[in-house]
Amino acid sequence: MTTNATVLVVVVAMAALVLAATVAAVTFKTRTLGRDVKGYAARDRAEASERDARQQRTADDPAAADAQADVDVGSNWG
Repeated sequence: MTTNATVLVVVVAMAALVLAATVAAVTFKTRTLGRDVKGYAARDRAEASERDARQQRTADDPAAADAQADVDVGSNWG
């Protein structure tokens, strides 16, 4: 086997190892995220409920709506 063939075999083997490691990492991360779907759904429902309650409060009291708008603008530029 020539030197060029040996180098080519080594490079291909290293590329295969890197590809296998990448596939394993992506699979692990995807599996971990998919396992906690209920947790994400519960958090999303809580955030939506909080947002709805805040909108209801601000609809009932225009002064509170102005104050909440000031808070929201301030937090965006934080």
